[in-house]
Amino acid sequence: MQSYGSFAPAKSPWRIAALSGLTLGLLLWGCASGSHGSLAFDREVTQMFTANAVPADYRYYSSGRSGMPYAMIGIAPQYELVTRWWDPVMPNTTEFASKVDFIWEPYVWYRLNPAQGSWILNPAGEKIGVWYSMYPSTSIRVNEKRQVEIYSPEWEE
Repeated sequence: MQSYGSFAPAKSPWRIAALSGLTLGLLLWGCASGSHGSLAFDREVTQMFTANAVPADYRYYSSGRSGMPYAMIGIAPQYELVTRWWDPVMPNTTEFASKVDFIWEPYVWYRLNPAQGSWILNPAGEKIGVWYSMYPSTSIRVNEKRQVEIYSPEWEE
């Protein structure tokens, strides 16, 4: 029978542990130090959307079909949304309330969780906007020019 080589264990288990630790550390550092923002669930944000009383100084957008959005966001005035997937919507109006109501229609979206509100946070953990959707996560990127890119739930990478 022909041998195709053999596996020889490393001479030092400490060397393997050190290299594994270094690799893991670099991986974690790379993930944590990027330009990615996050969502932080907050019942207060949910209440703002359902009561049609969101902060008036934010700029608001919806994503999805015009009468059937998947998500709605509000972005603080000192930030700019870079978008292809979001359409502007006026806050605290009947159209806005109608879109919020549709995001959680139990007879339509019976397989998904109820819509909930979250703060949109920049990489430093500062609040830069609000999120309302039945989808609990999305991809958020913030650059040094305070430009925000938020993927619509249906386009999330």
